[in-house]
Amino acid sequence: MVISLRKENSFDPRDPILALWRGEFKSPDPTGAYGRLDNSPALTYNFIDRRSKYYLESNMGIKERKEREVETRRKLILTTATDLFFRNGFSRVTLDDIASAIEFSKGTIYNHFSSKEEIFASILLEHLNILLASLKDAAAAGRDTSERLQNATKAYVRFYRERQEYFRLLFFIDHVSDRERIPDALLKDIRLLKLACLGELQNIVKAGLRSGEVGSGRSSAQVSLILWGMLNGIIQLAESRQIKEESLDRLIGVGFEIVLDGLKNPAE
Repeated sequence: MVISLRKENSFDPRDPILALWRGEFKSPDPTGAYGRLDNSPALTYNFIDRRSKYYLESNMGIKERKEREVETRRKLILTTATDLFFRNGFSRVTLDDIASAIEFSKGTIYNHFSSKEEIFASILLEHLNILLASLKDAAAAGRDTSERLQNATKAYVRFYRERQEYFRLLFFIDHVSDRERIPDALLKDIRLLKLACLGELQNIVKAGLRSGEVGSGRSSAQVSLILWGMLNGIIQLAESRQIKEESLDRLIGVGFEIVLDGLKNPAE
């Protein structure tokens, strides 16, 4: 909340803010045009003369503004770092490079992140959340186990195609040489999110076991790992250019059919 007071000759003499400035303030009528100002516990009155304006700001308003500014700076650091990592490579980018690109001091970067590795891990965490949400949405849209698994598979491949740079980070995080420079809590969050993505596949298989669509002798954990491994293995073939990009969907389709055949009850 911000109430501004302009230096003009047209003040209403009843104005309680003007009265406060003159030292003549008396409690206004709480039902009057200006409301109750003197008994509001959320307000601390601080007048600052800036360019012929007087500002009355609540402590809560200042706190919220500062929080927004901190979050804006944090997002700018992450966005800029992401661009630099993908254009120049993670190992070649320094905190000085990131600070220079945003025209921040290096100290400002340290106010938000302790290291380049923490920035990198934070970028990955954000996009793992996006992947998890897309897997949840895809799985919920299917009518049966087969369709839900197929939707989840398509969502995973779509994430790879639309966000290839971020997808690569899923695997690169395990090979960062200075992992000790990433806070343990952040590494734990990344690990849990990766497991949660795998867990979405497992939940679909579990539902198939309950409905009888999946053979009763199957392990939901093993089936989801096989499907997860199949997807990532074929994608890595495309990444290493051992297969052409246009072959990706066809190979994943074949692999998906093999997995589905293995899930069927023997009687089928």
